[in-house]
Amino acid sequence: MVDGGSYIADILCFVSESSELSIKGGKFKVNSLYVYEGYIKPIIMGGIFSIDPTECVAEGYETVANDDEETKGEYPYKVVEKSLVPTAIEGVDAPAAQKAVKTIENGKVVIIRGDKKYDLSGREL
Repeated sequence: MVDGGSYIADILCFVSESSELSIKGGKFKVNSLYVYEGYIKPIIMGGIFSIDPTECVAEGYETVANDDEETKGEYPYKVVEKSLVPTAIEGVDAPAAQKAVKTIENGKVVIIRGDKKYDLSGREL
């Protein structure tokens, strides 16, 4: 598992079929995500990337635009948990939604953005 660090490589993943590579964070400047024949795709759950990692993003996560001013030039893609990007909320664009906070209140998951609260479907509470 990779959870942090900076990596520069031609190909991100050389993991054989008997292994698995999970990526939860880090900076990845690569030309390709994986080798096609005889190797598996990495499972991406976080991090920032120089190329679009969407085809390797784990279920429950998605690729969004990196909004960090310092890194977005070299790493325009960011992988985040889908529940942190409440796209069902009308009028909320992805960069603004990334600043949402997920928490649990009264046993239910609540997304807080600014002074408003939303359930996971995007309905304001």
